[in-house]
Amino acid sequence: MNADVKSSIAARAAQELLPGEIVNLGIGIPNLIPGLLGDTTSVFLHTENGLLGVGPRPGEDELDSLRLIIAHMVEETAQHTGQADIIRELIDGRVND
Repeated sequence: MNADVKSSIAARAAQELLPGEIVNLGIGIPNLIPGLLGDTTSVFLHTENGLLGVGPRPGEDELDSLRLIIAHMVEETAQHTGQADIIRELIDGRVND
């Protein structure tokens, strides 16, 4: 499948997203969707593989060090007991229950 077809599929999928929805990104075409969302789109992105490398590259003023990113990921991951827990937290807002 060529890049144009993949981009078209991702663009069509992005149009289906409604504000407040939780989007579980897969591998491949779904990873193109965050780059197609507008700045005002308010959806929650979730992925088992991490969100690094998803969406457009941040500007120089938005870059954090890899050390800071890893420290944050470890801290966040330690607060959860699994994917179901993370999704529940997004839905009901309760943390560590």
